[in-house]
Amino acid sequence: MTVNYLQKIHAPVLELRLGILLLPDFTLLALTGFLEALRIAGDEFDLSRNLYCSWEIMAPDGRQIRSSCGLTIMPTARLL
Repeated sequence: MTVNYLQKIHAPVLELRLGILLLPDFTLLALTGFLEALRIAGDEFDLSRNLYCSWEIMAPDGRQIRSSCGLTIMPTARLL
């Protein structure tokens, strides 16, 4: 018997929304590890979708922010 996983997928209901505030020289490994954990936890059937959680990246001044390894990240939302 084969199971069609796509038939079991229902409309997404976001249960968790996060704003992640990055500070200068943040650790990129910590950020990506956290985001990957959120992505995996918020999905069904390992299809790489954000069904149950979403996030926005923020910076104190709204400008791109540099990580400790030199990579810069552009915020996706403003601080309120």
